[in-house]
Amino acid sequence: MTTEVKLAVVIKGEGKIARLTKSRKYHRCGVCQDYIYKGLYYWAITTAGRVLGGIKFPEKVHPRCLNDYFEKIKRSREL
Repeated sequence: MTTEVKLAVVIKGEGKIARLTKSRKYHRCGVCQDYIYKGLYYWAITTAGRVLGGIKFPEKVHPRCLNDYFEKIKRSREL
């Protein structure tokens, strides 16, 4: 009998929490606006310390766009 262990991948930074999630339907990336296709992995990003609204509607980002997302947040805080 084999058991598959799934580890939760979580990144915290800039007041945000990013969790790696597998897509069950089509989404749009919050950075590049390309589709995140069904069955692919994406980062679900929520704001740390928010209540239900932040958890229920996370921002969705491709794995390749995660660094661009955090750079965009850093630039917006510098203004």
